[in-house]
Amino acid sequence: MSNGPRKLILINAGKYDYAEVDLEGALQIVGPNNTGKTTLINTLQFLYLNDQREMDFGAYTKEQTRDFYFRSQYSYVLFECLSSRGSCVFGWRGTSRTAGGDPERFLYFGPFEAANFFDDKGAVREPRDINARLALKQYETIKTQQQHRELLLNATAGNDSGLGIISLRDADKYPHFRETLKNLLSLSTITQEQMKERLLMMADIRPEEVALDARQMFGDDYDRIRSQRESLIRFKSRVDAIRALVANHAELQELRSEAVYRWTDLRRQREQFELEHKCTVDSLRSDVATAEEKARLADEELLDRRKDEAAHHEAKGGWDAQLRALKKEKEGFRDFVEELERVAVRELERETHCLHQSILEGEAETREKAEQKVQLFSEQVRDRENTLRNADRLIVTALRKRFKDQDLDRAFSILNFNLLELPMGADGVEVLSESELSRRLGEVLQGAGPEGYSDAAVKLRYPASRRSVTDLGDPKVIGEQLLEYQSSLNRWRGILQSIQQREKLQAELQSKRDLLEAKRRELIRWEEYSKRKADEPRLLAELEKLQEALTQTASRIRLLVEASHTQSEQARKSREAIRDAENSFNAVM
Repeated sequence: MSNGPRKLILINAGKYDYAEVDLEGALQIVGPNNTGKTTLINTLQFLYLNDQREMDFGAYTKEQTRDFYFRSQYSYVLFECLSSRGSCVFGWRGTSRTAGGDPERFLYFGPFEAANFFDDKGAVREPRDINARLALKQYETIKTQQQHRELLLNATAGNDSGLGIISLRDADKYPHFRETLKNLLSLSTITQEQMKERLLMMADIRPEEVALDARQMFGDDYDRIRSQRESLIRFKSRVDAIRALVANHAELQELRSEAVYRWTDLRRQREQFELEHKCTVDSLRSDVATAEEKARLADEELLDRRKDEAAHHEAKGGWDAQLRALKKEKEGFRDFVEELERVAVRELERETHCLHQSILEGEAETREKAEQKVQLFSEQVRDRENTLRNADRLIVTALRKRFKDQDLDRAFSILNFNLLELPMGADGVEVLSESELSRRLGEVLQGAGPEGYSDAAVKLRYPASRRSVTDLGDPKVIGEQLLEYQSSLNRWRGILQSIQQREKLQAELQSKRDLLEAKRRELIRWEEYSKRKADEPRLLAELEKLQEALTQTASRIRLLVEASHTQSEQARKSREAIRDAENSFNAVM
C-alpha cells in the first residue's frame, strides 16, 4: 500500500456540513452542476500545496476561497493519509470571524475518528476540546510553509520530519510537482502538450530526447534501486509477519484511542466533579454568609432589646417607688382629717395674729400709758355697767321731765356730761331743792347758744365732738358703748400683759408659729398626696403596661438568643461541611 491520502473529510466546509470521501483506488465523481464536485477536487490543494498563494481556485480570490471553505472556527478540511510513520491526519481549521486571519494547519497521528470532532449530540466540539482529545496523538500545529513542505516530502538527512506523502527523489522538484498538480486539477484548461512537458519535467527528461537510458537516468542510484528491489522481494516473503505487525500497530492505535477517550472521559468527569464541588462549596459558603448575617442581625436586635429591657426595669423601678411612697403616705395619713386640720390652722393663725399684735403693741406703748388706759377703760366699763343697770334711776331721766334734750346737751356740754349718768339717790345725786336746781340750770341755758356759751364774765365754744343726751336713755346704745369699752379694756390689758410678759409671749408666739408651719406643711403634704393618690390608677395602668412590655421583651430576648445560637451553630456546621467537602475533594483529586 503506497503512501498518500486515503480519506477526505469536510466539516462545515464549502457546501458540505459533513462529507467523507474514500480516496483509495479509482474514484469517479458524478453529479449535476453546482453540487460541489469541483469543491471536493480542489480541496486536494490544501494537502499538496504548502503556499496558499500558489493555490488555484479559478476566478475566486484568496479571501473568497477562505470564506467559502472556512466559514468559522468549526470548519475543517481533513486528509487521512498513510505515511512512512503510519496513519496520520493532515488538517486545516478555520478561525472565528472576530479573530480573522488565515486558517490553521495541524497534524496528528492515527486514523480519523468522528468522536474526536463531534460530541454525543452531533455538534462540532470546541477547538480547545478537540486539541485536548488529540493531545495524546502527537498533535502539532503547522506554522510555516517550509514545515508543511518538509512533512509532505520524504525524510532526508536535512529533513527528519518527512512523512513521504509525496515521493520525489529530488526535493527540489517539489515546485514542478505543485505546478503539475494544479494543471491536473484543472484539466479543462490544459493542453496535451502542456501535460507532456510537465511529465517530462517531473522525470527530468528533455523533451527533444527520444530514448530512455536507465543508467544515464538513474546514474549511481541504479545499483541502489536494484538493492531496494531485492529488499522488496525479501519484504514480500515476510509479508505475513509484517501484516501481523501492522495489525498489532492498529490494535495499539485503537488502545491509544481508547486511552485518549478514557482520559478525555475522566477529564470530563473531573470537570463535572470540580463543578459540582464548586457549586456545593459555593452553596455552603452562601449558607455560612446567610447564617452569619442572620446571627449578626439577631445579635444587634438582641442588644437593642436588652437596652429596652433595662429601660423598662428602670421605669418600673420609678413606678414602684412612687406606689410604695403612696402606700407609705397613705399609712401616715390614716388618722388625718382635712377639715379638722384646716380649722386648727385657722385658729392657730388667729392666735398667732393676736399674739403678734400684742407684742407689737406692747413694744409701741409704755407701761404707764397702758396702766392709765386700763384704769380709764375699767372706769368707763364700770360706769356703763352702772348706767345700764340703773337706767331708770339716772338723773337725766328726771331732768328730761323739765328740760328738752337739746337744752340738756348744751348745758351739760358746759358742765360735766358724765353727771347725767349718775343715779338718783344716796349712791349718786341727791336733789335737795328741785326749784333751785331748775333755776340754776335755766341761768346756764340763758348763756348757752347753738355754737357755745357766753355771759358777762366768759365766752367759750362747745367741743368739736360731744355726746348726746339721746344716747343716755337707750339701752342698746349703752350696750354697744359697753362692748366698745370692754374691747378697748381687753386690748390694753393685753398690751399691759405683753409688756409685763414679753419673753413669754414671744416664746409662745414662736411655738404657735412652729405649730402653724407644721400644720401648713402637713396640709401641703396632704394636698400633694391627694394629687398623687388621684394619679394612682394611672400609675397602676402604666405599671401594668410596663410589666406586659417587660414580658414581651423577655420573650423576644429568649427567641433572639435561640435564633443567634441556631444561626451560629448552622454557620459552624456549614464551615465544617466546607472543610469536609474540601478534604473529600482533595482526596479524590
